[in-house]
Amino acid sequence: MAPMSAKTLLDLAVRRRLLILLVLAALPRLWFAWYEHGVNHPDEIFQMLEPAHRFVYGFGIRAWEFRDGARSWFLPGIVALLWKGLSTLGLSDPLTVVPLLRMPFVALAIYSVCLASRLASKLSGELAGDFAALLTAFAPLALLLDFRCTTEAASAPLVLFALLAMVDARMARAGACLALLVFLRPTNAVLGLTAVAWLLLTGKFRDGGRLALGALPVTLAGGLLDWITWGSPFHHLVEYIRFNWTESGAASFGVEGPLAYGRTLLVTAPLLALLLLPATVGLTRKSREARASLVVGWLYLIFYSAIGHKEPRFLLPVLPLLAALSAAGMIALVGPWLGKRATVPGVGVASWTVGVATVFLFGLLYTPRLTYGNLRPSSSEPDDRVLFGERDAVNRLLAEAGRRPDLCGLLLLGVVPNELFSGGMTYLNRDVLLASNPPSFEAWQYLAQAANYAIAPAVATPPAWQPVAQRGDAVLVSRPGGCIAVPDASRPRYGR
Repeated sequence: MAPMSAKTLLDLAVRRRLLILLVLAALPRLWFAWYEHGVNHPDEIFQMLEPAHRFVYGFGIRAWEFRDGARSWFLPGIVALLWKGLSTLGLSDPLTVVPLLRMPFVALAIYSVCLASRLASKLSGELAGDFAALLTAFAPLALLLDFRCTTEAASAPLVLFALLAMVDARMARAGACLALLVFLRPTNAVLGLTAVAWLLLTGKFRDGGRLALGALPVTLAGGLLDWITWGSPFHHLVEYIRFNWTESGAASFGVEGPLAYGRTLLVTAPLLALLLLPATVGLTRKSREARASLVVGWLYLIFYSAIGHKEPRFLLPVLPLLAALSAAGMIALVGPWLGKRATVPGVGVASWTVGVATVFLFGLLYTPRLTYGNLRPSSSEPDDRVLFGERDAVNRLLAEAGRRPDLCGLLLLGVVPNELFSGGMTYLNRDVLLASNPPSFEAWQYLAQAANYAIAPAVATPPAWQPVAQRGDAVLVSRPGGCIAVPDASRPRYGR
């Protein structure tokens, strides 16, 4: 058989372009998920992995949300069951277990790329689907965050699945997805409420009823899960609303202005952000289904922009949707012009190849350079501090300490604000005292007897403690001897 020419190979690649984009999207996420053990925000560990660890091993740090019941056990419970399966197979090393637990989230991220392509194709044709996949697959914000075990990352494919169901007039399926989103993250309720309001305002009362009927069994199941795990139906929703709305508790974590998310999109998904406004104009001329998807995406952005406390990960549930809307709207605007140029031999193939290579390399090279200043300017961290791999060295040393047979207590000294910014028991995986940054010399004298290992900056190790391992700018040190017992009253507690 004669070898294929370069032109034939390129033509074949274009015909399989979505599959190629999905493979390219998977490669960096698989790499990051396996080798990056950093923590950008405590919720990455303490709202998902740490409660799952407690379920499997019977010990771990309990954040206030899992003491007062302000979170559903739905997704942490699934992660816990997966972890239990890994434990049954004899896998316990956190540097292996955590990447394996991330694999379903990588799969969900790739599925989101596929669903974004499908939605854009339904709204504006096949070219829009390819463009949506490209925008979704390599946005630096997605590459940085969507492989991590968070409810936001898990929400993205469900948002798209719900809107695709609405486009296909499968309202019961859409309602089930929108209800499930609430049990991933309560503020996802804005998506369902927007969908219902749109159907009612456009006179589709029967569709609105079908959507509500589809949501009903999922809602009852979520309430039953709360009843089993927290003692009363919908307990976590009540506690969540009490903390975030009645007590305005989230505001204590930092407040930013209404334009913050626009800035975040411009920095971490610039092509998507620049195209979204003109694409909105293009989509308003399309079908009612296109306008429905547009309204859901924009109202989510407006709702979250109105809330003072902002975090970049809150954009993840609608990031693939916004990519699909941007792609579909732009093709609606300039599709005829592009269609004429695409008839020129080789122009379509060359443009697709160059575009994919450019966006892929931009995402791959830019993601590891994102800083706190880029994403969270209100953070107390230095603006030039890189987010990717943040505290990776600390978590690797936690795992190293956990493997030491003589470990009876561990201190974190000057490497994290407190132990909630570390990998916690998820990475230490030993039922011992874990404390950080003694507030006084007396507290240091006490805790230094309650721990025989510590993680400290390499340039500031405690006197008389010996280095035993180093990762980057952090070092694991130890002292000879055992540990005094620490009463429960003196152990760290985590309030609202």
